[in-house]
Amino acid sequence: HYPFNHGIAVDQNDNIYFGEYDCTQRPNKTRIFKGARDGIEWSMVHEFSPGEIFHIHAIKYDSFRDLLWISSGDRDEESKLMYIDKNRNKVEILGSGDQGWRIVSLITTQNFLYWCSDNDKTGSNIYRYNFSNNKREKLAFVGKPSYYSTQLKDGTLVFSTTFEPNLPYSDVF
Repeated sequence: HYPFNHGIAVDQNDNIYFGEYDCTQRPNKTRIFKGARDGIEWSMVHEFSPGEIFHIHAIKYDSFRDLLWISSGDRDEESKLMYIDKNRNKVEILGSGDQGWRIVSLITTQNFLYWCSDNDKTGSNIYRYNFSNNKREKLAFVGKPSYYSTQLKDGTLVFSTTFEPNLPYSDVF
């Protein structure tokens, strides 16, 4: 039940959030916790019912929208991009249902969300979600799963790929 590397976020009020990452069984309940006052106070923010998701890949604070983005995986029906409202009490789904929504690392900008999927079945793609038309757009095929991304000071977006042994898109060099 440990958080994945990107499963930890800090909001504008210095609250820390983490989501459980459990690979031991299906179905399982998965929770998001909040720490406040430098970790002195802890509470459960949300609990996903067994079968709703498998585990949490990432939680990302979005300063442009004052939201927490939550991504989950791994099967199509478990792959979701969700968000918690500004009061941190209601989880909504932005997109779900296929490997394109299987996200480990998310980049937030004023007008878009960017990610490279963790699709180890048919190969990953770089996507963006466009807030002006509320659509997910496929930008490029990458192949290998991606766990990390960042935006440089000059605005350049960087996505890395990872090696996962014995998977179709990890053995190709």
